[in-house]
Amino acid sequence: MRIGCIGAGTIGSLLVRGLIASGRVTAPDVLVASRSLAAIDALRAEHPGIGVAASMEALARSVPTVILAVRLADAGGVLAQLEPWLLPESVLLSTVGGLGLAAIETCVRARCARIVPSITQRVRGGAILFSPGSRMAEADARAVLSLLEALGTPFVVDEPHLRIASDLTSVGPALWAQLAVGARVAAGEVGGLEADRAQAMIATTLLGLGRLLTEAGMTPEAIVRGVAVPGGVTQVALEAMTPIADGLFQAVFRRTCGFERA
Repeated sequence: MRIGCIGAGTIGSLLVRGLIASGRVTAPDVLVASRSLAAIDALRAEHPGIGVAASMEALARSVPTVILAVRLADAGGVLAQLEPWLLPESVLLSTVGGLGLAAIETCVRARCARIVPSITQRVRGGAILFSPGSRMAEADARAVLSLLEALGTPFVVDEPHLRIASDLTSVGPALWAQLAVGARVAAGEVGGLEADRAQAMIATTLLGLGRLLTEAGMTPEAIVRGVAVPGGVTQVALEAMTPIADGLFQAVFRRTCGFERA
């Protein structure tokens, strides 16, 4: 399977590296276009054989599936360059936040979808969101989902829910990591625990928590009930945390939704 990727920045290089590492594609299967020669050189140094497209025409004519991983400000110009060359049977997967499917489908004839990766794809884990456009048939969607499974666990999401879902899956790792930073710092300031040991304990605990939520099928509420013995230290901790935590994510999600509308 041949893949084209327009953009070799953080997201584009993440997807290319992940697909090659998974074995789903080989380096010669990948054709990249980017204004950053340094980014392309970095990819090719890791994976010799990656091709470099001479133009948008060359890329669109050479691969059936194109990943669009550029900044929102650049997306319109790139789509205009692609428009003459993407065929109706081509597949275009956009990672561009703030650019809706209707706008993309107005620009090109291809079968379009939006995908939202996560930093967790560095370890070929976590969630990756997939929102198919109006032209994408069931067989196309299955093929894309098969591709995304090489990177993590794909979730099919209706476009109106894509913003809040991406807060959980793409923004989410940074939110939970920031909470881990606070816990690590507090463990040192209040309890005198060394930062590296605290971080190792937090990481191991979060890994175990994830397994309880997935492999054991427990809900967050069930985990709280299973730990919080009435009158015990966990109950005391929850009483201290709840007034601060209540409304936290409502505030966060309102801010991110407002950012996308701005």
